[in-house]
Amino acid sequence: MHTDRTIYELCMTDDELSYSGHDENFCIGFFSDRQTAEKTAEHYLKEVEGFKDYDVSCVINEKTLKGSADSTVIYMVYGWNINGSGDETDVTESICYTSQTDAQRALDEMKRRFFRTEWCIDRYTLDECLWQEGFVRV
Repeated sequence: MHTDRTIYELCMTDDELSYSGHDENFCIGFFSDRQTAEKTAEHYLKEVEGFKDYDVSCVINEKTLKGSADSTVIYMVYGWNINGSGDETDVTESICYTSQTDAQRALDEMKRRFFRTEWCIDRYTLDECLWQEGFVRV
């Protein structure tokens, strides 16, 4: 059965390394419910190296997921430009899909609508943390 549902993306931002037009973001993962995303954010801010040590903020974004109701695999399309410092800017993204074919169609449509120099389709697993470890600044 195909349906639309809401999932939750947890992003953390290193505020000290962010500036106008660029956020130094860490996508922690996509979660099936807000409570799990909130608990995960709390854990990272209290326990995980880098996230607990620096000025890091977090945001939980509601995302629409289109596709199979029982799928745990999701795909998102991203487009971005690279500035003179080598940072990603002007990031645009799609909704989430459970089908790679639907994500490819979204990519084709977005390429017609937005001028970006870089494009990709990323694959994620729902309720899986992408950052298993913290980070350090060098």
